[in-house]
Amino acid sequence: MTPRHGWLSGAARALSAPSAWWRYLTLALVPMVLMPWLFSGQWAQMGVTVGIGYASTALCMWRLRTREGVPVAWLWIGAGLFLNATGSLVEAIQAQVFNSTPAPSAADPFYLALYPCVTVGLLILVRARFPGIGPAKLIDAGTMTVGVGLLCWVFLIGPATGASGTVPARIVDIAYPVGDLMLLAILARVMAADGWRATTVRLLSLGLLCFLFGDTAWALINNNNWPTTNFEDMLLAEPFLLAYALLGAAALHRSSRGFADPARDSGERMSRSLLASLTLASLVAPTLLAAESLAGRVTDGIAIALCSAQLSALVVARTAYLLRHVQRQSERLRDLALEDPLTGLPNRRALQAYLGDVLARARREGRPICIALLDLDRFKHFNDEYGHAAGDHLLKAASAAWKGQVRTSDMLARVGGEEFVLVLPDADIEQAAAVVGKLREATPLAQKFSSGLCQWDGEALPEELLGAADTAMYAAKRAGGDRCERAPVPR
Repeated sequence: MTPRHGWLSGAARALSAPSAWWRYLTLALVPMVLMPWLFSGQWAQMGVTVGIGYASTALCMWRLRTREGVPVAWLWIGAGLFLNATGSLVEAIQAQVFNSTPAPSAADPFYLALYPCVTVGLLILVRARFPGIGPAKLIDAGTMTVGVGLLCWVFLIGPATGASGTVPARIVDIAYPVGDLMLLAILARVMAADGWRATTVRLLSLGLLCFLFGDTAWALINNNNWPTTNFEDMLLAEPFLLAYALLGAAALHRSSRGFADPARDSGERMSRSLLASLTLASLVAPTLLAAESLAGRVTDGIAIALCSAQLSALVVARTAYLLRHVQRQSERLRDLALEDPLTGLPNRRALQAYLGDVLARARREGRPICIALLDLDRFKHFNDEYGHAAGDHLLKAASAAWKGQVRTSDMLARVGGEEFVLVLPDADIEQAAAVVGKLREATPLAQKFSSGLCQWDGEALPEELLGAADTAMYAAKRAGGDRCERAPVPR
């Protein structure tokens, strides 16, 4: 092995270590903390910015080599970090070499390139992790986006539209918060589904919030024409450096590998962090309205009204979705209470309810009704010889085969281990015997069953009818099985 390969192998082991992400974050914090005091020159500041930005870019590109997670997504995120950090280099050259500081600057396209690149990367991550966007999570993401969007409009975008300066300068000032909002809207989809459980999501969220914080600070300064010193400029650069480091650590953390596996989108689940986020987003509009009213003037009434209407509609949609889910769950629980878990057939409780209703209807309309009780022969011997799994398979196969032979108006229910009941409305004893014969021919795995058949006389209670069929079935068992015995209803 050559020294070069040995160095690469060592680097691979270091980057793959579980603690690599926080070690990198710690190392990146050192020059960030020292920069305002030790790196006062623009070239030195540029060196720190480019160093951290390019290092995080390299960590994103590392995913291409490991081929873990969703490498192409990290390629786009790394490209955004690279271009954004390069903007600092372009700005330093423009100021120090050409002695020019125009607004907008030649560095702005590099800074702004972060947003489309990282947007594409996040969309790829979302598509890989959440291939199907559930309506509930879409509503949750929309709620958070509307709340943050209103804040961006009131404090950043709105003031920038009326600020002094050239039209291109104002467009650039607006582009930064709009780009941040675009990233946060996509990230809201991930947070709505996964919350803060994945460390990579936490690091990505904090990194994008740092970009938003830094852009917000600069937007407020530009909108109000506040002068800044070199030391203050260095402090204002700190959020962007921290954002670089956080995104690099997100790429390095082992939880980023899990984004290659689609997550189960349980749209009904709502964590505490998600509930808190939705609550805060819903309170943005009334809070801003109250603040402006207390200040004596409401300057953003239309924007607040529109966002309040959107938030109200989203809350109503989320509530409606939740109610529909509760109704579906209630219906499902009711079905489960009436369903045999092994075969999917109605159980004894469902049979009793159905038999009571069908007998009442038969009494009113004067129609015949028959009931057959089926019991697989030598089922215990089959279980002992082939195992309980084979016995379960036989029960499921027999249920499916028999169900295909009866009418939709009939009910086939499982009432015991290998015991089934067939209710045949509008069928006399001869028609019922013919159906039982078809079931005998359809029984899988060359198995046989004994059956007891009884026709209702118009007076017997359901339990009396079942008891008569049971007596006839045991008579068939005593006679050697594989036969159908008929029984009168006891009077």
